[in-house]
Amino acid sequence: MAIDAISYGIIIRELNRLLSGGKVNRIVQPERDEIQLTIYTGKTYRLTLCSNPTVCRMHLTASSYPSPAAAPSFCMLLRKHLSGATITGVSGVPFERVADISLTGTNELGYPYERHLVIELTGKTSNIVLTDGDYVIFDTIRKVSLDTEKERQFFPGTKYGFFAPRDKVAPDDIAGLKALITNSENPFFALENGVLGMSRDTLGEILYGLDKTESADSLSEEITGRFSAFMRSLENPFPNVLEANGDILDVFPTVYRSKRGTPVFFDTLNEAFDYYFTEKNARQRFREKAKHISTVVKNAKSRTEKKIAAQTEALVESENHKKFSDEGNLILANIYRLKKGMKSAEVENFYGDNEIVVIPLDENKTPQANAEAFFKKALKLRKTAEYTEKLLEENRETLRYLVSVQESLKYSVTFADLEEIYSELVANGLIRGNQRGDNLKGTIKKQRNSSVPVPLRYETDGFTIYAGKNNVQNDFVTNKLARPDDLWLHTKDIHSSHVIIVTEGKKIPDEVIEKAAEITAFYSEARNSGKTPVDYTEKRFVKKPSKAAVGFVNYTNQKTAVVFPNEHKELLVK
Repeated sequence: MAIDAISYGIIIRELNRLLSGGKVNRIVQPERDEIQLTIYTGKTYRLTLCSNPTVCRMHLTASSYPSPAAAPSFCMLLRKHLSGATITGVSGVPFERVADISLTGTNELGYPYERHLVIELTGKTSNIVLTDGDYVIFDTIRKVSLDTEKERQFFPGTKYGFFAPRDKVAPDDIAGLKALITNSENPFFALENGVLGMSRDTLGEILYGLDKTESADSLSEEITGRFSAFMRSLENPFPNVLEANGDILDVFPTVYRSKRGTPVFFDTLNEAFDYYFTEKNARQRFREKAKHISTVVKNAKSRTEKKIAAQTEALVESENHKKFSDEGNLILANIYRLKKGMKSAEVENFYGDNEIVVIPLDENKTPQANAEAFFKKALKLRKTAEYTEKLLEENRETLRYLVSVQESLKYSVTFADLEEIYSELVANGLIRGNQRGDNLKGTIKKQRNSSVPVPLRYETDGFTIYAGKNNVQNDFVTNKLARPDDLWLHTKDIHSSHVIIVTEGKKIPDEVIEKAAEITAFYSEARNSGKTPVDYTEKRFVKKPSKAAVGFVNYTNQKTAVVFPNEHKELLVK
C-alpha cells in the first residue's frame, strides 16, 4: 500500500486549502479510536481522523457518522475545546505522517485561545492529541504507557514533542540521494531503508523497470532523475484508486505503472482516500457477511442431507408393515391348527407362491392374541412410514430450497441482495434474528432507501424484462410485478431466476423470448453449461402452492426454448 508520508503531505495540503477559516460545528466519536469533525466554510466538510493501527487515516469523507448515545470522554473534551472554533491552518512535519490542525476560539469569558489537534498516523503508535497553544497536552484518544513510548510521552500536562529529525534522506534531497546510492553496495536496499517518509510501494513505483544488476554509479543519475520527476508530479497530482477483479488494490497520487489494474480518478486525494477506505471496508464487510450466510446455509444443507439419509433408511425398515400384516392374517387363516404354548407356526403363504413359511409366536399368548400383536406392529410401522414419508418430503423440499439459496448467493453483489436472503433465512428459521454475528439488517438498512426488492431490469426491442436474483426477488417478480398476460420463464427441472417479459398487451417477438431465456439460463444452475432448456408460459398459468417456500411455484401450459446462457449485460438498465 502506497499510503505514506508522501500521500499525507498532499492530504494535508488539500485540507489546509479547503478547511482554513472553517468553523467546527459538530464532533462525534463513532468508534473508540475514530473522530469525525464537521466543518463549515460556506460549504460543509466532514473530516475523519482514525488512530486504529490497522486502518489509521485522515481524510475528508462524504459519510456522516452517527453519534453514540453516550459520548466518550475524549469526545466530550474535544467538544469543550473545539466546538465553534475556527481552523487557522493545517500543517505537517515534512515527510512524516503527522498533521497539526491549528484552531482559535473564545472561552466562556470571551477570552481568545489557541488549540492544536495533532494526528499521528504511524501504525501501531498512531494517536490523536489535543493540546493548548503551547502544545501542552490536554489528553489523547489512545492512552500510551511508559513502556510503549519511552522517548515521547503523551500524558496530560506534559509538552507534546514532535518527531526528532531522523537520519534519513528526504526524497527531494537530490544530492543526498545521489550520495546514498553511490556509497552503497546495494543502492536499492539503501534507498528502501534510507529514504524518509516513503513506502516500499511508492519507492517501487519510482524504481520500476530499472536493472538491479547495474552498478550504483551507472544508476545514480537515472534514479535521482526519477525522484526529481516524481516529486514534481506531486505538485499537480492525479489522485486515483486502483481496482482489479472487483478488489480495491491501492490509492496513489499519480498514475501507477508498476501495478496492473483499472484506475478510478478523483479531483482530490482526499476524495480518493474516502473512496478507497469506504469501498474497501464495504467490500470486506460484504464478503464477511456473505461468507457467514453461506456457512449457515451450508451447515443447514449438511444437516438436512443427514436427516434425509436417516429417514430414507427408517422408511425402508418401516415398510415391513405389510409383512407383519400378512403374518397376522396367515395366523388367523390357520387359527384352527394353532394353540397357546406354540413357539412358531408353519403355514402356507398364500400372499406369495404358496411356499411354507415359519411365523414366530409368543408361547404365552393365544393364537388370536399373537395375530393382534402382529396387526398392532403393522399399524405402528404403517403410521411410522406415513410420518417418515411426510418428514422426508419436507426435508427434500428444504434441501431444494437451500440449494436455491446457495445459487442466489452466487448472484448477490450488493448489501440489499444479502439483506433479502438474510430476511428469508430468518423467516424460515435458519437464522435467529438476534443471533451473534447476524446483525446484518442494521448495517444494510443504512445503505438502502427502500425495502422493496430490486430485481434485475433489462430493456430490449421495446420490451422490459425482469429477473430475480434470489427467492425474495423471484417471489416479487412473479407475484407482484407480473400481470396475467406477461410471459414467465424458468429453466426446466433445475433452479433458476424467475424471469418475466412485460407484454403490455403486445405480441412478443421470438428474438425477445430468446434473450429472456438466455438470461434465465445464465441465472441458473446451468450457468456454465451448454444448451439449456427453458420453459415459458403466461403468468396466469403460474401458481404458488399453499404453504410453499418463498419463490417456489408450479406452472402449466409451458413451451420450451433451448438456449445458451447469456448475461446480456448490454441490455441491463442500471
